[in-house]
Amino acid sequence: MAARDAQRLADASENDQALRYRRGKVLAAVVEEAMRRADAMSRLDASLRRSSESRVA
Repeated sequence: MAARDAQRLADASENDQALRYRRGKVLAAVVEEAMRRADAMSRLDASLRRSSESRVA
C-alpha cells in the first residue's frame, strides 16, 4: 500500500473517531436534558396530584 493511501485511511479513521466523539457528546447532552425534564415533570405531577387530592378531601 502506498504511503499516500495509508495516510488517507488513517485520516478517515481519525475523522470517523472524531465524529463519533462529537455525536457521543451531543447524545450525552440530550440524555441529560431529557432526564432533567422528566424529573421536573415527575415533581410537577406529584405536586398536582397532592393539590387535587387535598381539594377533594
